[in-house]
Amino acid sequence: MRTPDGWRIDDIQFPQDYGSPRFKSLRMSDMLKVEIAEGEKEVRDKNSKAAASGSLCGLGEGEVFTCRAGAKQYSICTSGQKFQQPHSWIEYRSGTPTKLDLVHSSTKAGTGGSFYGSFTSKAKGGLSYVRFAREGYDYVAYEDTSAQPKRSAVVVRKGERKVAEIPCTGAKDDGMPKEAGQMPSNLVVQVPFDDDLLK
Repeated sequence: MRTPDGWRIDDIQFPQDYGSPRFKSLRMSDMLKVEIAEGEKEVRDKNSKAAASGSLCGLGEGEVFTCRAGAKQYSICTSGQKFQQPHSWIEYRSGTPTKLDLVHSSTKAGTGGSFYGSFTSKAKGGLSYVRFAREGYDYVAYEDTSAQPKRSAVVVRKGERKVAEIPCTGAKDDGMPKEAGQMPSNLVVQVPFDDDLLK
């Protein structure tokens, strides 16, 4: 029905034989509330499952890197799950699912704060990393599959000096699901491998 304030949908009472065990009421407004509540619960459950796995990437987002170190988590997420397709953003997150300590985003490659990736083959695997610069610091997330056991970590550098290295110690899926060379090319700039970044 159209009113002076715009369109209004009047509530409807459906017949008894229209019902489903999911609905205690057959009024449209009550049925919509059930649908909305179920959808919100599904999103919460999926996000909780992702958080429990050590990832800070949310429902529908792609995961470039994930790492759990003690109570904290570190993730690099993208706007979509298929890396071969152009993405609208890429984002580094650190903290916990309820409180993020640092968020760094980029929406265009080759600009200030962009993400850079590289990969090199080794005898028994390879080494991938993704890095970005922020407020005078370089952040490098890497995975070394040639190490036994596999090693992944987040390195923080200030100029030529390594300030910190945070080794991943948590979930079995810590590291990079994709080599840096296979990440979103429109947002991760491929650069020659620089081993000094990890020293």
